[in-house]
Amino acid sequence: MPDNGSPSYEEPYPAQPVQRLVIPPSQQMMVPRESSVASWQPPKSWKPAGPARLPYSQPWQRQGQVALDNCIKHIAELKCLLEERTRERDNNLALAKEANDMLTALSAEKGRVEQALEAARLESEQARDEADKARAEHDAAMGELGQLTAAKRSVDTELQQTQAQLQDTIAAKDATQRALKECTEANAAMMQQSMRSQAETAAAQAVLSKIECDRAAEVAIAEQKERDAEEAALREEQEHQAAEADRKRKALVGLTVQPDTRKLIEAEMERFADAGRSTGRGGRSAAPKAAAETDHAVDELTRYNDPEEIFSLLEPHGPTGRPFCSLIRASWLRAKKGLDFLPTRQSDLPPEAFITASELRKIYKQMKLKQKLLPIISVLHPAASPLSKAHPDEHGVVLKAVCNALDDRWDQFTRKRGTGGDSGVADLGIFFDWVALDESRSKETLHDGFGLWYAHELTTVWMMPESIDPLTKQLSYTNGWATFEHHVSTFFKASSDLSGHSGPWPQLLTLDNDGDLEESEQVHRPSPCEPLAFRPGHQHGDSSYKDGDEERKVVEEMYRDTLLEMLGASRKLTFNRLGWVDDDACRLALVLPLAPQIRELHLAANEISDKSLLMLTQSLGALGNLEVLNLSSNRIGDPGASRLSGAFTDGVLKSSLKSLDLSANHIGDKGALTLAASISGGALVQCKKVNLKGNPVSVTAKKQVAKSLKKRAKKAE
Repeated sequence: MPDNGSPSYEEPYPAQPVQRLVIPPSQQMMVPRESSVASWQPPKSWKPAGPARLPYSQPWQRQGQVALDNCIKHIAELKCLLEERTRERDNNLALAKEANDMLTALSAEKGRVEQALEAARLESEQARDEADKARAEHDAAMGELGQLTAAKRSVDTELQQTQAQLQDTIAAKDATQRALKECTEANAAMMQQSMRSQAETAAAQAVLSKIECDRAAEVAIAEQKERDAEEAALREEQEHQAAEADRKRKALVGLTVQPDTRKLIEAEMERFADAGRSTGRGGRSAAPKAAAETDHAVDELTRYNDPEEIFSLLEPHGPTGRPFCSLIRASWLRAKKGLDFLPTRQSDLPPEAFITASELRKIYKQMKLKQKLLPIISVLHPAASPLSKAHPDEHGVVLKAVCNALDDRWDQFTRKRGTGGDSGVADLGIFFDWVALDESRSKETLHDGFGLWYAHELTTVWMMPESIDPLTKQLSYTNGWATFEHHVSTFFKASSDLSGHSGPWPQLLTLDNDGDLEESEQVHRPSPCEPLAFRPGHQHGDSSYKDGDEERKVVEEMYRDTLLEMLGASRKLTFNRLGWVDDDACRLALVLPLAPQIRELHLAANEISDKSLLMLTQSLGALGNLEVLNLSSNRIGDPGASRLSGAFTDGVLKSSLKSLDLSANHIGDKGALTLAASISGGALVQCKKVNLKGNPVSVTAKKQVAKSLKKRAKKAE
């Protein structure tokens, strides 16, 4: 073979005799006329894509590459040879005649050479057709799969190199025998290449099918998840509606006024009218005391906001010379973290475990807080039973929860809120009912002072509920003692609500929220129950007690007397941001006549609507001293405003009310004009402010209300 710049090739196998291939007439190639046949030249602007060659490191790979190169080269030679033969032949036999002439010139043995050339031509055409077919199939697979595997990219690169080398070696010629041998080898290589391409195409199709199956499965799973989510949301909505309906049903059942309750309320109202002031129950007067008697910065002190009422329970009294209650020192509890439980007898504890009244009084006086609260925590647990001798916390569950809360919240007591400075609180007293009370306790002593630990306005109560309603956040207990303690604890403590706490520390706290400090501070305060709520047949008449009816009777009397005394001593009631609905407002309206000395009533940021205003306005008639009524941020509309206007016109709060806040409701022009007409007609003689901001009221209607207030003020002067 002449040295024309092409790579040398050493034949790896001995030469084989050339076998002539016979092509059927149907598959013979049509030879174009001489006029239509032109010398084929490669496009000069074409360049192979990708790298010139792929690196090969294995001997068999290099051998295959050489074989493929030689095959391509000799195919090009045969093409040129056929073109020459075509030009030499006549117009009808162009390529065949030129091939026969070339075979005649190259070989003395015309017959054998002609047969060999004819076989070579047929074999080269067959190899070219098979190669074109393989390339077409390979290109189609590449178009569909888009380079899915590295092997397919390698085949594409090899094909591009083949095309580049076909253009570079198209003019080369070689001997016919060598061309025939190399053509045979090239045919075998192309057959292998075709088989590899087909195998790769099948593998790619399998991968594509698997991907499509996976995508279909993912789509099905996503659709199933969406359906499950929709079903879960529907179930949750149904449960929410059912729970809301059940809550309202229970509330309506609780609103049913029993004859004995109505009789008691009427008797109390008659007594108020006769006495001219409220008198407490249980042998204690609920009349206010002068502020000069104590250090508490309020205008008037009662039993439920006077710190000395609590401190007096810690002073020695009676023939035994022992205090009514003894409180556990918080710092001692924190130091005794390994303590399994607290005993029921005070004598089983060392003296340093208790904190004295003088220490607590000193801590209270030294507080550096704007709003002073007593450094006392009362623990409310589900197993409460002060009259029982059984230990309610023998496994130390309540004790452990209290100790953990003390560790988590110690800075809330000892540091000023928002500043980090010293609050002046050096220690705290903890009230555990089973160890705090004197061992000689009786129902008479409990009746006199037990409820004060929970009901006092300045104490802090930590609660462990049996369950919490996920919708309303309301706590529930089956134990009568715990239910009693819960209701009296949540009556006065206005610094805690569903939005958190506004004082130096939360006065109401739950201990079952898995370390969620903020959620523990958002405690629902229920509406007050009627005075006989713990009597059989009433709202909590089915509560459980360890000692049966005797203990139930004590709780019934304690709640009745405590509620009457608390309401009779009240000057201000605040129930803001508690999520109260109409039923809760109606419960409050039922007991409001028992609080004739109230001066301020705050019910802002609830869900009270026109429905409950009728009962509220009826109860307001018994509050002859009410000066401030705050109903802002509720759901009161024109009907509710009209009801209020009618009540004012009829004489309810006609001479006492000074401020009416109805802002951020749904009152329109109709309700505002009704209020203006009521004021112009002589209602609300002392009222100086009617707040209607945040309502869909026109400027004209607002001006009419303001004009009515000014006109009434001039008449009063």
